[in-house]
Amino acid sequence: MEARSLLVALLISAVLGSTSCSDDDSGAGLGDGCSTDSDCSHGLYCSPDGSLEGVCTAACSSDAECREEFGSNANCVVSNTVCAMECNYDSDCNGASCVLFTSGSSFCTNS
Repeated sequence: MEARSLLVALLISAVLGSTSCSDDDSGAGLGDGCSTDSDCSHGLYCSPDGSLEGVCTAACSSDAECREEFGSNANCVVSNTVCAMECNYDSDCNGASCVLFTSGSSFCTNS
């Protein structure tokens, strides 16, 4: 009976251990500064150029899509192609700067 309990405990530990590793998503979030795609959380990439160069972003087609995934401060910008994090201060942007765009809104960017 003891061997069976030990086996069950080992199986549970193995399952829990493997799921905690796969759930680790410690990369930079939307609007955070980055140098490469690997700096960004799963599902985001480091924008290589343009007005959002050097920040983590994601593809989009609407504000609603960005807000559903990233919260109420996220907007779909650059002709509805990428999500950007709206900001008020540089401190709102982790490793990036809060910059006023021609649209009248401010977004986190490194440009």
